[in-house]
Amino acid sequence: MSQSRQNPVQWHEPSFEDRMKAIYGVDFNVGQRPVLRPRQIDVRFPFAALFVVVGLFFVLKTIAVTSIGADHFEEQRLAMAQGTLPEQIGAALLKIDPLTSRIATFVSAD
Repeated sequence: MSQSRQNPVQWHEPSFEDRMKAIYGVDFNVGQRPVLRPRQIDVRFPFAALFVVVGLFFVLKTIAVTSIGADHFEEQRLAMAQGTLPEQIGAALLKIDPLTSRIATFVSAD
């Protein structure tokens, strides 16, 4: 009297809807009314990365101002402003702003 053991994990073939979802990434409900629902794409702007880049820019600009001096830095920036368009854009970005001057005075005070 041997008992036949059944496999508790049985594989069944996926339905048409499951295969279409796996291939196209959308839900197809085939029946009375077919429904097509596209995959939701979560689009977020990486604000943390933007803050890191802007913060690094200010830190590097402050290091340049404190290492060569504000007067010499401004002379070099004005020389850049007389150059080509990319140099003029760089000169406009490197202008000593109040935040950079405050950080530079804080760093150089130590």
